[in-house]
Amino acid sequence: MERFYLNETSVSQCNPVEVYWDATAVSPVRVLGVIPQGQIFEFSSIGEATSMGMCTSTSGQLTK
Repeated sequence: MERFYLNETSVSQCNPVEVYWDATAVSPVRVLGVIPQGQIFEFSSIGEATSMGMCTSTSGQLTK
C-alpha cells in the first residue's frame, strides 16, 4: 500500500492543495475524494508524476 501526503493540514476555499505520493507507486495513481455537501471527485496521475494539485472551493467545484 502506498502512502499519500498533503501539503496542507486543512483545506480552505480557493487555496491550492497538493497531494504527494511515494515514487514507488505504480502509475497511474488515482485520487478519489469527497467535498462535504459537495461532490465526489477523482484525478489520475499522468506519466511518472509523484504529485498533483487542485484548487478547492466550498461550493463543491474543483479545478485542476
